[in-house]
Amino acid sequence: MLAKEKKAVSKVFIEPMEVTQALVGLGLDNSDASALRYFNFFTKKVPTTAAYFMHVVPKFNLMNAMYKKETQQLSSKVSISDSMIKRMEERINTLFLQKEKLYVEYDVKEGNPLEEMLKSSEELKIDLLVIGQKKNKPNTNILAKNLARKTSSNALVIPEDAPEDISNILVPIDFSPNSVRALQAAISLHKRLDNPAPITCLNVYSIPSLQHFKIDAGWIQTKKTVESNIRDGFEAFLASYAGDYKNQIKVDLVEKTQPGIAQYIMDYATANGNDFLCLGAKGHSNVHLLLMGSVAEELLDSNGTIPTLIVK
Repeated sequence: MLAKEKKAVSKVFIEPMEVTQALVGLGLDNSDASALRYFNFFTKKVPTTAAYFMHVVPKFNLMNAMYKKETQQLSSKVSISDSMIKRMEERINTLFLQKEKLYVEYDVKEGNPLEEMLKSSEELKIDLLVIGQKKNKPNTNILAKNLARKTSSNALVIPEDAPEDISNILVPIDFSPNSVRALQAAISLHKRLDNPAPITCLNVYSIPSLQHFKIDAGWIQTKKTVESNIRDGFEAFLASYAGDYKNQIKVDLVEKTQPGIAQYIMDYATANGNDFLCLGAKGHSNVHLLLMGSVAEELLDSNGTIPTLIVK
């Protein structure tokens, strides 16, 4: 029975990544440029069938716009939407050069940005939500984080000024089902790149207090034992879920000595030149809320430089 299970595991095959429907949220300000340029780069690598570009106008902003003219004549919502769509098209035509290679639609809605984006995501049955992360704009980034948390699709979070490159992928691993999805998404993306990017799986671990051991072992020996056990776990993990790529993936460990994990991930990524993160997130709960988990939440708060694919 064990032999049969091992044989089945060895047949794991991961399809090259593709996107059927992408929804791109735009703020119609200068910070859209980075997100559009990076999405243009991304769609050169990953075949994408359709892209929907959306801007949501909060109700109070729309009312201000309607009364802006000195004549105080009411402008119709339709004309305001048309004007915004025209601005959106002009910006996209300049920065999203892949436009001619996929189906494109534009939309402007009025209401709560979070609710409208999530509603459209469900209606369009998207498989990728693209969100820009802006410098020094905490209110806007709260929206980005909430979208990434609650969407049922994968979410690509693009920091402002992110370089258009995927040459070194980092996948934080805690051996959960979330980690499996993140690892396989990284491999799937890797298969699409002209110059395949190396993948590193990182585990941030802590050493249990020696008082929990019933053996007389020093700290150094304990550290070696813990790391050896984790590496054994990685070997089984990759054999089970990485398919033919199990021997092509680098494994690294970082000891955690302070609270939190996200900063360790960011410090490692910065020190090792990682330019793309794949991070697994939890799925639907019983109350239709998607929870990413504390590490993903912290990572989006602390990461202002590296594009991150939140894998659902």
